[in-house]
Amino acid sequence: MSTTDIGANVASALAGLHGVCFQSDLVAMFDSTRHDESFMPRLLQQVTTDARRSHKNNIDEYRFPQLVSQANRGKRSIENAAALLLDAVGLTYVRRSQSRERADRLGEIVAQANQFDRLYRLLQDEGSRRWLIALLAYRVLGNRHVKLPRNSPEYGAAIRMIRRDLLRWSRVATAPGSVPLDHYDLRRLGVPVQLHAHLLNILNTFVLQQYRLSREGVVIGVFPGDVVIAAGACWGDTALYFADLVGAAGTVI
Repeated sequence: MSTTDIGANVASALAGLHGVCFQSDLVAMFDSTRHDESFMPRLLQQVTTDARRSHKNNIDEYRFPQLVSQANRGKRSIENAAALLLDAVGLTYVRRSQSRERADRLGEIVAQANQFDRLYRLLQDEGSRRWLIALLAYRVLGNRHVKLPRNSPEYGAAIRMIRRDLLRWSRVATAPGSVPLDHYDLRRLGVPVQLHAHLLNILNTFVLQQYRLSREGVVIGVFPGDVVIAAGACWGDTALYFADLVGAAGTVI
């Protein structure tokens, strides 16, 4: 049986797993692919392993504030407690609608298995491959079962640093969509910029530096004298980030 066929079988099995289930039922799905490190077997292993896990409060409250509102807190607390009790005795609970949704999402990936496999093989390092598998597992199962590598103590520490050291005034302007903007002074980061922005602009662009990759001795980024095309045309924080990096000898278009 091909791994694509196995993937279709796992998707079908996920659709049939609802209510209170034994976690061992999930493990049995991927025994035949356990030692295969190619794309589809590895994804199936990740999905079936993560489906047995339960994470509480695994939500980025800054990106999805509506999910951590007071109205949702009580419901989440009850769900967290129930999941922990079931997990302690080797059980998990899956709603019928949830099982169908998971199966459909996995089925979408299985249907494009060849394209995903090509992407997987093009990635040159294990870290990038691991990220791809984690993101697709998250797509299938959601935040209740998959914790992405970005959800770490360092992420929370970076947010606290921004609020403590860089935030000057709150709610000084409003962006389209009624998004409140704060005033930040980035000189303590060594960046001679002050701007009105959302906390996530500062976090992702200037602190986490999402447009720079440094891994296994390889650095991909913007350097003095470079020419950068900043074609996003959103709030301007990315253009300011690049302008600081290219310096007077470079250009940001």
